[in-house]
Order: sequence, then structure tokens, then C-alpha cells
Amino acid sequence: MNKRISWIDYAKGIGIILVVYGHVLQGLCKVGLDISPKIFSFSNSLVYGFHMPLFFLLSGMFAESWLAKYKTSSAIKAKVFSILWPYLVWSLVQGAVSVGVSDYTNYPMTWPTVLKRIPLSPFLQFWFLYVLFIQHMLYLVLRRYLNPKAIAIVSLALYIVCPWLNFWVTERVFRFFIYFCLGALINRNSIESVLSKFDNKWGFSAAILGFAGINALYLSGKVDFPQFSVIIALAGVILTILVSHRLAQSSILQWLRVVGTLSMPIYLLHVMSGAAARIILLYCFKVRDVYIHAILGCATGVILPVLFYKAMTKIKANTLLFGR
Repeated sequence: MNKRISWIDYAKGIGIILVVYGHVLQGLCKVGLDISPKIFSFSNSLVYGFHMPLFFLLSGMFAESWLAKYKTSSAIKAKVFSILWPYLVWSLVQGAVSVGVSDYTNYPMTWPTVLKRIPLSPFLQFWFLYVLFIQHMLYLVLRRYLNPKAIAIVSLALYIVCPWLNFWVTERVFRFFIYFCLGALINRNSIESVLSKFDNKWGFSAAILGFAGINALYLSGKVDFPQFSVIIALAGVILTILVSHRLAQSSILQWLRVVGTLSMPIYLLHVMSGAAARIILLYCFKVRDVYIHAILGCATGVILPVLFYKAMTKIKANTLLFGR
């Protein structure tokens, strides 16, 4: 059994809560609830600026150990079962639910649409798993010819040209590949020495001020070039990693670490769980208060997937549903 790294679990916990919050907020906006445009824009910019780059970078940290552990065929098989299988299972499940309750959801579906999109055009939150699997395969191929530093340079070049490669999921694959490769370059072992140097009051203060300053500059509208998004993402990722490392050192907020260990089932199920909370509150109880919706939607989006996963583990169906 692989030994879990506590600060990475904390970072995943922070990241997945931001994912749930972002999708809940977007869902409330789409049904027409009265959300302040300033609050929505501010929250949306902060959350979406770095939470997905964080997950790609954390995934990349395990790329080298994955390739070292397996031969090529076994490496591919491992990612088929850990990434592609849950993608297929839960795309079908969520697609079926969307077809069944299409009159009440923000994204009504039909079976032809579901079956057509799963192999070629992932819908809703499932794009992440689809793209992540492709990135693993791309890294595997490149690693046969290049070292991690060279691959990181290639990923930077691909990031620069990705706006002109807007077909299939190519743009997303290359836009986030730079974070995956950065994670592979620093990897989970070498980053520990870096964290030991910067996890102090000066490093922590610099990370907070940097994150706040960069986002304030972006929200002011004074910067307008696509590459600035990388700076925003890295500022958020650095701050999250430092916070996570500090939490792991202190062994506090253990529930957040547990949430991080269960980030996959939460990611797969949170949209359905949050949508269920929104539909019940809106149509059964006629609740239109944004704050009640946001709080209960986020709580439901995290808690229900965790409870479902625990129940499936008891009957030994977790591997079938969530891969390994």
C-alpha cells in the first residue's frame, strides 16, 4: 500500500471544496437566483484561477513514480482503471440521471447526446478525468525520449500555441499540461526540501501578499494577456501548498485531510448531489435565499459522495464504481 502524504491530502481537500463551491455557485446563477454580479465575478475569478491547475500539478507529482513502478503496458492499464474507468461509469450514471430529470436541471440531456459525447466530448465536470488520462499517455510517450526538464519546456511551448489548437479537447490538454509537467519536474520528493525552507512566517506572508496582489491586479482589469493566467494559477497553487503543509505539520482540521483522500468520489458525485439539494430547496420548499442554497449545496456536494463511497466500500463495490 502506498503511504499517503498528508499535505497533499490537505491540498486536495482544499481544492475539491473549491470545485464544489464553484459548481454550486454556477448552478445557482443559471437558475436565476439573485446573486450579486460583483460577488459572483469575484468568487468565480478566485476559485477558477487556480483550483484545476492545482489538481493537475498534484497529479503530475506522481508521474515519475508511476512510470518507475510499471512497465509500459501495466502503466497504461493502471491509468485505465484509476482514471478512464470511473470516467466512463459516472458519465453514464450522471447522463442517465440528467436524461431522467431533464426538466429540472441546468443541463438537460438525451440518450443520443450522452452516448455521443462520452467518447469524444466529455460533459460537465468529467472533462478533467478525460484530459488527465490523455496527459498521462502524452507524458508516457514523451518520457521515452525526453527527461522531465525537456518535457516541461515542451509543455510551455504547447501552452503558448494551445489557443490556436481549439479542436477536440486539445486546447484543454495543452493548457493544463504545463502544470502536470511542472508537478512531474518538482515531484513529491524534491518539493519537501523546498517546503522546509519556505514554510515559515516570511514565506507564508509572501505567498499571501503575492496571491492577494496578483488577483487584485487581475480583477482591476489593468492586465489583459492570456499568459497572466499562469501567474494567477501558480500564486494560488503556492499558497495552497504552503497552507496544506502547515496544516499537515500541525495535524489540525483532520476532516479536511479526509475530504482530500476522498476527492475522487466527491468530484464524480458532487454535481448530482449539489443539483439534488438545489432542486429540493427550490421546488419542494420554495427557498430562494442564495446563502442557504450555497451552504447546503456545498455541504451536500461533499457529504453525500463521502457517505455513498463509505457505503459502497462496505459492500465492496467501491472498486467497481470508482476504479483503483
